[in-house]
Amino acid sequence: GFDTVVHAAPMLSLDNAYNEAELRAFDERVRKGLGVEGPVSYVAELKIDGLAISLLYVDGVLTRAATRGDGSAGEDVTHSVRTIPSVPLRLLGNAWPRVLDVRGEVFMHRKELDRINALREEEGEAPLANPRNTTAGTLKMLDSRAVAATGIVPLRRCGLSGRKADYLRDLAAHFASGALEPKG
Repeated sequence: GFDTVVHAAPMLSLDNAYNEAELRAFDERVRKGLGVEGPVSYVAELKIDGLAISLLYVDGVLTRAATRGDGSAGEDVTHSVRTIPSVPLRLLGNAWPRVLDVRGEVFMHRKELDRINALREEEGEAPLANPRNTTAGTLKMLDSRAVAATGIVPLRRCGLSGRKADYLRDLAAHFASGALEPKG
C-alpha cells in the first residue's frame, strides 16, 4: 500500500445541486455561515472530473503529493506525480512562502483514455471505464514509468476566450440577477 498523509488543513469536497431548490438551499447555508443577510456573489466554473491532489512545496521544492482521501488524510503518490511533466519539481523564483500547499485536480483528457483503450483492445484487455477512475488508478501504480506514459495533467487556471468565456460570464450574470432557472 501507500503511506498515509495527514493533511495540514482538510481537503473538502464540493456538493452538487441538481435543481433550483437545492441551489437556493446552498445559498441560504452560505449566507447563514457567513452571517450575511443580503446577496452573496459567486463564481461558477466548469466542472473537471479529476482526482483532488495536494502538492506540498518546501523551499520551492516538491516534497510530497497526496490524494484527497477522506479529506483529513490521503495517500502519498509523490513517486507518481513527479513523473507528470507539467508538475514543477522546483518552483521558479524565490517569492514563495517557505511551505506552500498547492491544491487542485489532476485529470485525463477523453482522447488519452481513448488512446489507452485502443492499445488495451489490441492486447485483448477490457477497456477502462472513464478518465477519472483511470487517473486515480494510474497515480496509484507502483511503477512510476507507467504514470509517465499516460496523459495525466494538472488542472490549470487559465484565461478563457470565445464561447466558454461568454458562457461563464452569462452564467454569472444569471446567478447575480436571480434569473437562473433549471431546465427540464
